[in-house]
Amino acid sequence: MAKGYAKMATCHLLDPESGSYNLPFIKRYLPDKEVVVFRLFWRQQGFILPKGNPKRIKNVEDLLRKDVVFVNRQRGSGTRVLLDYLLKEKGLDPQKIVGYNDELTDHMAVAMAVKSGRADVGVGDTCCSKGFGFGFYTFM
Repeated sequence: MAKGYAKMATCHLLDPESGSYNLPFIKRYLPDKEVVVFRLFWRQQGFILPKGNPKRIKNVEDLLRKDVVFVNRQRGSGTRVLLDYLLKEKGLDPQKIVGYNDELTDHMAVAMAVKSGRADVGVGDTCCSKGFGFGFYTFM
């Protein structure tokens, strides 16, 4: 949109500095453009877990437990930005999370890593969790 290639775009970007979605980026990258914002959808982010949540994972602090293996989204994804924001907000060191650097590129890949037993928990949205019978625990 800033370069004039598109008249419309979707986004779900968390600005870690303000804790707000989308509007800070619109103001930063389209300062001189007249913009109309429509909220088209809402998604719920959280932990994708095996059915029954056998490790009883309920919050970001649980990711630092030594008995928990995590699988992450790639740097720059909206889900990863949200997780990193929450970790920073709570003063938690992400490098103490087993699997933090194991990065996958979409919610489905994270769900399949949990289903296969490669990880005890991953981050994603409800679409790739409940639709396949996984457990889900929201961040917020």
